Amino acid sequence: MSKRSAKGRSNGGPEDTPPDSVVFATGRSTRNLSAIWWAGIAVACVLGFGLRLWHFVEASQLPTAGQLLGDALGYVQWSQQIAAGDWYGQQTFYQAPLYPYFLAIVSVVLGASVASFQITQCLLDVASIAFIGVATRNWFGRRSGWIAAFGYAIYSPAIYYCLLIQKAGLAAFLLTLLLFLASNLQRRPRLGTSLLLGVVLGLLVLTRENSLLWIPLFPLWILFALPRSEGWLGNSDNPTDHTAADSGPPKTWPVLLSYLVGLSLVLLPVAARNASLGGEWSPTTFQSGPNFYIGNSSSANGIYVALIPGHETPEYERADAENLAEQATGHELTPRQVSRFWFAKAWADIRQSPGRWIKLMLLKTAMVINAYEVPDVESYSLHQATSAPLRVLGTFWHFGTLFPLAIFGLFTIPWRREKIGLLAMLIASMVAAVAMFFILGRYRLPLVPLMLPIAAAGLAQIRHIGTWPQPKRWTALAATAIGLVLANAPIHQKQSLDANALANMGVAAAQAGDFEISIQWLTRSIQREPDSPVPRYNLAGAYLMTNRTEQAIEQLQIAKQLDPNLVEVDRTLAELMEQRGEISLALKHYAEALRIDPSDALAAAAIRRLQAGDQP
Repeated sequence: MSKRSAKGRSNGGPEDTPPDSVVFATGRSTRNLSAIWWAGIAVACVLGFGLRLWHFVEASQLPTAGQLLGDALGYVQWSQQIAAGDWYGQQTFYQAPLYPYFLAIVSVVLGASVASFQITQCLLDVASIAFIGVATRNWFGRRSGWIAAFGYAIYSPAIYYCLLIQKAGLAAFLLTLLLFLASNLQRRPRLGTSLLLGVVLGLLVLTRENSLLWIPLFPLWILFALPRSEGWLGNSDNPTDHTAADSGPPKTWPVLLSYLVGLSLVLLPVAARNASLGGEWSPTTFQSGPNFYIGNSSSANGIYVALIPGHETPEYERADAENLAEQATGHELTPRQVSRFWFAKAWADIRQSPGRWIKLMLLKTAMVINAYEVPDVESYSLHQATSAPLRVLGTFWHFGTLFPLAIFGLFTIPWRREKIGLLAMLIASMVAAVAMFFILGRYRLPLVPLMLPIAAAGLAQIRHIGTWPQPKRWTALAATAIGLVLANAPIHQKQSLDANALANMGVAAAQAGDFEISIQWLTRSIQREPDSPVPRYNLAGAYLMTNRTEQAIEQLQIAKQLDPNLVEVDRTLAELMEQRGEISLALKHYAEALRIDPSDALAAAAIRRLQAGDQP
């Protein structure tokens, strides 16, 4: 029995999975052990569901809970067009399409409400707990699987992101399902599993475009990291017995072909659809060029900045990218040509100052692995201040602790290319994919399911640390300490980013018609960041809605001083001056608005009207 046990361990079985001889001798105890393990996974899922519901209740008091903004509003509006019957669409995809289609299906089945979307995403995230637990068990053993499942269940940022109306929650579900399938393919290869692996990766690409980088990684893994034996076709009674793998003919090609078929089943119809509407084949979207420019231009700082200041919402993004590119080239462009224009513009900036760009890339890489969750429209920090589960769990369990624990795992568990090799490739490519563009907390969320299995395997081994050779022990501890410092270094402009989130709360309250509450949130934002012009513009809007015109004009004038290129400020000032009969000032601000945005037809029409002496 000892020989079989040693052989089973050398073949890469989980560290706490009984050898085959024990399974046959004590079948009941093994079944009991399996039942106990699954019971632990069920407890993790119940715990995770309870924490997510608790946060759902706590966060419902925030203005954005009832009033969607930014991408969330754009996704829901798009989904309602789909649910109303426009399933094919009229244009090539500019944003990743799967999430709006997912919302449309939920709308048809459960009704079009924010709560139905959130509860559905909550259930998907609970499934992710089980998927990450099973995947980790398949690779590193039962104890590691438990640690990973409970780790994801109580991971504070995951609780936060799964309830946002953003594609991060759907992407996390698809990624954990992908890892579950990959671990099963490595443990018990089947053509059906590899087909599903391709399908799920295709769906993930339609959710997060940077997953395109993973498409060639899985063929490399299949061809070079997995055994080549008859067992690949499902003919072996013992899928972990690969002793004859190297002596037989390669059998990985059918599996690779099955993976490619699954991938094609998802991506080819999307590419054909884009070609039918825009004349160009693309398996995903055409926004990579503008996004690359935003993340790498001479003015890039690592976070999202709109191409035109004040146009940070989806309704402007596509039109601005197209209009600016066509104005620069002097002729109409196809979607692919627009994307290439912005790529070329970004590379021109990079070539002009390569040293600046290298520093920017180092900064963005540091931002990717940092504990701080860079906010988009909504802020993790603001939700954490409101939500007890986020506040309690987030004090100790966040990316700043996950990252060093994953480093600890890399230095303590045996290297196996079919396990650690795959996860390392996926992690490295995802870090690069995020850093090549711009950083948002939800963009780096895929790193969490990728790092958790390694971190869990390391924690499962920590009880043996006293038996390790001193070089290994001190190397692992030193690397972990370095990772802890890097992940928690103060590199973000938190005050400015959090102020923007406060301003968004004010905008949401204003859109809900609660202008006094809006003024309170916007005032808090300005107190946090007095030099930010957009909150002052929004505060002016709230003042106008409460008939405080002079205070509104004051805020608009300050905003104009802070940012002369914020087009909405000049447009609003022009309208106010026109209403007050100050025509010369109105013409001045309309002219400024037209200078900032030459496509502003309303400003051009107003100038012609006022110069002709006509009044509105």
